[in-house]
Amino acid sequence: MLIHCILQDNVFVTVVASIQYRAIAEKASDAFYKLSNTRAQIQSYVFDVIRASVPKLDLDSTFEQKNDIAKAVEEELEKAMSHYGFEIVQTLIVDIEPDERVKRAMNEINAGLKLSFLI
Repeated sequence: MLIHCILQDNVFVTVVASIQYRAIAEKASDAFYKLSNTRAQIQSYVFDVIRASVPKLDLDSTFEQKNDIAKAVEEELEKAMSHYGFEIVQTLIVDIEPDERVKRAMNEINAGLKLSFLI
């Protein structure tokens, strides 16, 4: 799933998250009957956690704390979804993609630094 956020340093990023979950065998009836749209419910929790934590970070910190963000999402999902008969197997932050203009600007800065070393 794709989550669009703005960071503390006003950089727009797209966070790509992947959630692996399964129904708990002993709670199969809960998993089937308690929620009408499991995927949408999980997506809502993921959006809430990421949009609450990521905007507090700058771009560099977001990349550094990718695993912490995934762990926070997993903990929140585990608490919420266990009541509905689901187990969260794994939560991954697959990618953090800055806005295209930011990537271009960063590439220009790096190219300029490399050129200054050659001169």
